[in-house]
Amino acid sequence: MSGDDFVAVAARGPGLLIRLFFSYLRFKRKVKKGTKAFRKELIRRGIPRETATMLANEFSSAAEMFSIRDMSRMI
Repeated sequence: MSGDDFVAVAARGPGLLIRLFFSYLRFKRKVKKGTKAFRKELIRRGIPRETATMLANEFSSAAEMFSIRDMSRMI
């Protein structure tokens, strides 16, 4: 790798990190909205509020198990 290649890669690093950060924030927002919608739908369908909350929390924690490495593949 020549010096020019290194400079080109280093120059793109901050932009990649910023895009990755905003992708992660979008993902977190979608998980939060999805969890809320899931909980509301369970309650609407007759599931007790406590059970619906527990199931929604499980949904949320399962959705958040993705790593940053997984998120970087989505860009």
